[in-house]
Amino acid sequence: MKPASGQSIFAAEMGGQAAVFQSILLFGAVVLAALLAFVILLYLRRRLRSGDASSGRSLSLDELRSLRDRGKLTDSEYAVLREQAITAMRTGISSETGTNAR
Repeated sequence: MKPASGQSIFAAEMGGQAAVFQSILLFGAVVLAALLAFVILLYLRRRLRSGDASSGRSLSLDELRSLRDRGKLTDSEYAVLREQAITAMRTGISSETGTNAR
């Protein structure tokens, strides 16, 4: 490599090494950012899924009916969810009655 005017050979070589070092550093930062974004998305996905399962909240019959009327649920989906809601209500009522009776 021929040095530019006023530069020593050592300075010209250091400039090339600095560019390589900066490129490697930039590549590492991009990989690290992508990995961090993946971990954050994975955490949020798990948290949202566990929140849905642990909340225990089911839709009311009125909410289900409204979803069906707006076309968000098919009749068969409505029937299945309606039965699940009724079963959950019956189970909740019977367990509450069982605890109060003791």
